[in-house]
Amino acid sequence: MTDKGKNGLAGAAAGLVNGLFGGGGGSVLLPLLNRWGTLAPRAAFATCLAAIYPMCCVSAVVYLFQVRPALETVLPYLAAVSYTHLRAHETAANL
Repeated sequence: MTDKGKNGLAGAAAGLVNGLFGGGGGSVLLPLLNRWGTLAPRAAFATCLAAIYPMCCVSAVVYLFQVRPALETVLPYLAAVSYTHLRAHETAANL
């Protein structure tokens, strides 16, 4: 199989998993990028995040508009994500 075919298959598998479960496509994409790709592991991880993040954002927006969860249900998750994001930037700045 050509590199283009492998990349297409990896992307399709990640999109399928992400579409079915609303997330988790990275758990399929990262091993495929490591096995088939020529990227270093760190670059493969960054590529995986860059590919999966937009799909997860779309899934979250669809969920919010379809289900319309109560604010008290969503607020703890938003707080946890915000805190984790800030801590990750602090950690990256100190490396």
